[in-house]
Amino acid sequence: MEPNGKTNSKTLELQDSRYDVEFRMQTKCGEYRWVQSRGEALRDENGKPYRMAGSIRDITERRRAEEELRQLQEKLAHVARLSTMGEMATGIAHEINQPLTAVATYSHILKHMLDAPTTDKQGIQKTLDKLEAQTLRAGDIVWRLRNFVKKSPSNREPTDLNALVKDVARFVDPDIRQADVSLQLSLDDTCPNANVDTIQIQQVLVNLVRNAIDAMDETPIDQRSVTVATQIREDNIVDVSVCDAGTGLREDAFELVFDAFYSTKQQGMGMGLAISRSIIEDHGGRLWAESNHTVGTTFRFTIPHGDSHGGPK
Repeated sequence: MEPNGKTNSKTLELQDSRYDVEFRMQTKCGEYRWVQSRGEALRDENGKPYRMAGSIRDITERRRAEEELRQLQEKLAHVARLSTMGEMATGIAHEINQPLTAVATYSHILKHMLDAPTTDKQGIQKTLDKLEAQTLRAGDIVWRLRNFVKKSPSNREPTDLNALVKDVARFVDPDIRQADVSLQLSLDDTCPNANVDTIQIQQVLVNLVRNAIDAMDETPIDQRSVTVATQIREDNIVDVSVCDAGTGLREDAFELVFDAFYSTKQQGMGMGLAISRSIIEDHGGRLWAESNHTVGTTFRFTIPHGDSHGGPK
C-alpha cells in the first residue's frame, strides 16, 4: 500500500493474481491469534491490476483443533509402536541374547588366555576385537529399540529413505529369520532426500513388512519373500513399496484394511494400517494396497521429496 492508502499497481504486477496465507498476529490486548488472509488482484479490461480485494478470517480455533488432533495422532502412534514391540518381544530377546552370550564367551576365553603360561598377544588381540564387535552389536540393537519406542514431538528433517529402509531391514531381521522369509531390497540410488519424521516413517515400514510376513503363513517356505523398493517418479514423488508373496487380499478388503479396528489377523488390533495411513497423509503422501499380477499384495506409499512438503508441524 502507498502512504495515502491506495494500492501500488507496480507492486500488484510483481505478485501472483491470488494469494492464501496463514500467519499469527498479536492483538491490542496482547493475545496471539491465527488468521487466514486471502485475496486476489482485480484487473481492468487490459489485464492490468488496479486493486487488491480479499478477506481476513480468524482461524485460531481451527489451528488449536488441528494441534490437538496432531498430538492425539502422535500418542496413538506411540501406543502402536509399543504394541509392535510387544509382538516382537520373543525375536528381540533372542537377538539381544546372541551378542551378550558371545561377550560372556569371549570374556571367559580371555581369562583362560591370561592364565596361560605363555602370553599369546596376537590371540588376545583377536579375541578383544571380537568382544568389541559383539558389544557394539548389542549396543546397536538397544539403540534401534530405544529410538523406535521413544516418545517425542514430530521432527521432520531431510532424510535418506534408502538408509531408512536399511535400518528397518536390520530392525525386523529377527522376525524375518524366525518366519523363514527372504527379504530383498530394491533401492533406487537416484532417490533424493525426503522431509520426514524418521521414527514415524520407520513405524510405517515396520508395520508393512511385518504384515507382509504374517500374510505368508500358508505360503511354502521356499516361496516366502518380501521385497521393499524405492523409486523416484516423474512427478518428483518418492515411491516406497512392500511386496509379499502371500495369499493376497479379498477384493473388498483393499480399502477395509485401512479402517480402524479392522484386521485380517486373529490377534490383530486393526490399528496399524489406519495409523500408518494417517502418518503418510500427514506427510503429504498416499498409502494404498494393490494386488500383484502373480501372487500376494503390494502396499505402496508416496512421499514428496526435498522441501515440497513443509517442515515440522
